[in-house]
Amino acid sequence: MVALKRAAHFALVRLPEVAVGIFTLAIAFVVIIQVFLRYVLQQDWRGSDEYVRILLLWVIFLGAAVATKRVAHLGVNILARRLPPRVVRCLDIATYLIICGVAVVMIYQGAIIADRGFTNTFTMSGVPVGYQYIALPISGILILLYALNNLFTGKPPVPENGAETEKLEDDK
Repeated sequence: MVALKRAAHFALVRLPEVAVGIFTLAIAFVVIIQVFLRYVLQQDWRGSDEYVRILLLWVIFLGAAVATKRVAHLGVNILARRLPPRVVRCLDIATYLIICGVAVVMIYQGAIIADRGFTNTFTMSGVPVGYQYIALPISGILILLYALNNLFTGKPPVPENGAETEKLEDDK
């Protein structure tokens, strides 16, 4: 049972962060190789831009999920600082419910788009387009789980300042 909890914790907490880092490095690697091939060896790596596009989409959507988990999205707190704490908590709940609604749409519509994408391939690389779009429902699931966790643990959707973000990171 402990091993199952550790595996679930890794899959839900650490894996998205690690994947964003690896995919970002992969983008840099592919672009550097493509530039070297094109300008030094006068060769072309067919489909390299398609690989970068796939990886970039994954970085964007997994990065949004990681930002939701870390409560690191940008926000404006000018009004919230002047409101009573009870009203602020109601606004926080409403914000998380909206985030959850958007995540559900991402899951549903992303699954439809990804399913259709597996019937098409990129022109140059031949990779199914669905590998690009499957990032939407996967990230939607993560965003939904993280938003619900933050909602029930009482974390505000937008930290007051950088110190609060660092404190939330230390609480992990």
